[in-house]
Amino acid sequence: NIYVYLVKPTDSGEACKLPYRVGSFSWDMYFCNRGYCPTENNSNSTCKPGKFSSLSLNNNIKNSFQLKTESGGIDSVDQQCLIYYYYMSSMAGTKIITVTKEETSGTKTTIDSVTSSPFNGWIQRKILFKAETRGYKV
Repeated sequence: NIYVYLVKPTDSGEACKLPYRVGSFSWDMYFCNRGYCPTENNSNSTCKPGKFSSLSLNNNIKNSFQLKTESGGIDSVDQQCLIYYYYMSSMAGTKIITVTKEETSGTKTTIDSVTSSPFNGWIQRKILFKAETRGYKV
């Protein structure tokens, strides 16, 4: 299966009606299914591609990714807002997403932590935090 995070509407310009059911399955679908989804006027509209990253982790496996920024880090200070989306399958195992801010002084602070998903779909997280100096990294 290919899952697409729907940042953009369908090719017809309509938004997908989410969630929906696929065939006889009893669970809700929050993604395009094989490149299609239902809209208000069409039960099988073509989805525009969105952007997402996929990472498969098993228990006790850890990976780190730094946000791509200018070479000097993020050029902002004081109150900041990070908005990100995640999909964490409820299938098997313990999973944790930890978002860390690193100041230019080397001080690292956890600004968010996620351990579960309230439903089978993309979840938006909006995190407010303070940057002490310019050039911090997330």
